[in-house]
Amino acid sequence: MTELSWGDGKAKLFAAFSSGTAPDVLELGSDWVAQFSYSGVLFDIGDAATVLAPYQEFSRAPAEFNNRAFALPWVVDTRVMYGNTQVIGADVDMPNTLTELETSAKSLHSDKTIAVGVNGPDAHRLYKKVLPFVWSVGGALLNEAGEPTLNSPEVARGVQAYVDQLQYGKLNTQRELDAAFVQGRIGYWMSGSWLIPKLLADSNKVTARAFLFPGIDGPGVSFAGGEYIALSATTKQPELARKFAEYVTSAEQALRFCKGVAAAGFPAHNEGLNSQWFADMPFKGVFAEQLQHSRMTPVHPQWLEIERVFEGAVESVLLGNTTTEDALQHAQLELEKTLKE
Repeated sequence: MTELSWGDGKAKLFAAFSSGTAPDVLELGSDWVAQFSYSGVLFDIGDAATVLAPYQEFSRAPAEFNNRAFALPWVVDTRVMYGNTQVIGADVDMPNTLTELETSAKSLHSDKTIAVGVNGPDAHRLYKKVLPFVWSVGGALLNEAGEPTLNSPEVARGVQAYVDQLQYGKLNTQRELDAAFVQGRIGYWMSGSWLIPKLLADSNKVTARAFLFPGIDGPGVSFAGGEYIALSATTKQPELARKFAEYVTSAEQALRFCKGVAAAGFPAHNEGLNSQWFADMPFKGVFAEQLQHSRMTPVHPQWLEIERVFEGAVESVLLGNTTTEDALQHAQLELEKTLKE
C-alpha cells in the first residue's frame, strides 16, 4: 500500500502511470476521477447505469464517462453549519436562510466576539466553503456545455455573500478556525464531520449544535465530496481487483469503515447511508439530511485548474486587492483561454 496526500498524490499517480508501475487498485478524490478517466488510464468497469445503480445518485457522476463506469463511489461527506450556543444562546433557533444568518452574525459581532469563521487562502479547501453560497443563490461555475460562467451575476452574488462575512468574522485557515470554534471563540462555523470527535471530547470548551446550511428560502446547497475506488487499465488481475473494489465499497464494509473512522463520513452505497446508526449519533443526523441538499463539484477533466483559478479570484477579493466583479471577470478570461488550450 502507498499513501497519497492532497499535496503530492496526483503527481505520484501520474508518475506511476507514466512509468508503467500503476497500482491495481487506487483511491481517488471525487474531483480527481474525471481527469484520470478522460485520460484513458482507468479500467472500464462496465455500463454506468448498471454498475453505479447501488450508489447514491449524486455520487455517480464523477465515476461516469461516456456512459461507462470507471470508478466505484466509496464514502461521501458534506459540510454543515455549527453554532456555538454559548455565544448565540441555548434557546435561540438556528438560522434557516442566508439573510437570517447575516442578521444573527451582525448582532453577535463585537470586540470580544467573532461571529463567524471565514476560510481564507487555503488550497483545495476555500472553494468548498464558497461554492455553497454560489449554488444556494442559483449560480454555477460551468454551464451544461462545460464552459466557464464565473462572470455571471449569480456567481458574483454568491462570492460577495461569502466575502461580506468578513465584516463580522475572522479570516483564517480551516485548521485554525476548527480549533478556534472548539475553543469556544467563534459563533458560527461551517465545517465537516471530522470536527465531531473534538466536539465530543472532554477537553472541548464549546456547546455546539449542527444545522443545515441556509439558503434563500430554506436549506441551501452544501458541498459534497467523496472517495472513489478505481482500477488501473493495465492491471494484470482485473477480476481480483474488481472484487476487492466491490467489497470495499459494499454497504456493509463502507459502513464498518465509517463507524471506525469518524472523519470518513458516510457510505456512498444506498443501503449504508440509510443506516439508523447515523441518526442515533450526535450531529450525524444533520449531516445525513444535508447530503440530500448537497452537490459535488462539476465533472470536468480540468477541474483542478478551474478550482485553482476560482480560488485565486476569491482570495484576491478576501484580501482586498480587487472587487468581486473584476476578480471574477479576470478569472473568466483566464479560464476561457486555458480550457481552449
